[in-house]
Amino acid sequence: MENVLILPWDLHRLKALLWEQDQVILIPAVIQFIANHENKTVDEILNLLNKKSGVLGLSGVSSDFRDLDKAAAEGNERAKLANDAFKYRVISISVLRQLQ
Repeated sequence: MENVLILPWDLHRLKALLWEQDQVILIPAVIQFIANHENKTVDEILNLLNKKSGVLGLSGVSSDFRDLDKAAAEGNERAKLANDAFKYRVISISVLRQLQ
């Protein structure tokens, strides 16, 4: 997938299940900074954060786990990473909830 911005830091935790449990406030100035840095509009950045982040952003393939499983089985390392990150997140949330 082209034109997908992969941030080297976890700035957002929006609608993807990968981050769904821990939503945080994204400072508007950060959105503007990313827009300026990537030469995109604020609307494009918001679309990117809301529609193309999570496992889609990590894998570059899809947000459908059937597609990710197929791509991972075919050797796609980013699809494997997305699957592993999702599993890690689900396990982390379960463990944290048990500790509370």
